[in-house]
Amino acid sequence: MHNAFMIAASLAFMLAASASGSIVAISLGNVTVDGSLPDSVRDAFDDDDGRPLKSASIDLDGDGIAEKFVPNEFLCGNGGCPWVMYSVTQKRVIGTVFGSTLIVESSSIGGYKILNVSFSEGVNQVVTQKYAFINGYYRKTT
Repeated sequence: MHNAFMIAASLAFMLAASASGSIVAISLGNVTVDGSLPDSVRDAFDDDDGRPLKSASIDLDGDGIAEKFVPNEFLCGNGGCPWVMYSVTQKRVIGTVFGSTLIVESSSIGGYKILNVSFSEGVNQVVTQKYAFINGYYRKTT
């Protein structure tokens, strides 16, 4: 029952975000093994079992070079996963979030797209948090 609720809530979240001008939804279903990630990305995770890192690539700042959304599948649970946003051009982590679905909006703050992140906080409760790029890092705004 919990999984059905999470799927329904995630779909509702994506539809609502889409109506507000969002452009991309990211989840574990659309990440692939990424051998180009440096080992330093693992340092952003609290724990890691050494499995190959996966990512989804999205250009967040409009420079034509995609940033990488990297989940820590080892620490995923019913509520979601820890994720790292890695900048290929800056060669550093530019944010960390926890969620099951990440929506990249078309609007920007600080030159980077706004993120809406949803996660489960129990059987019938889905929480959504907004992140914006502030002072060089993605920070929670709501």
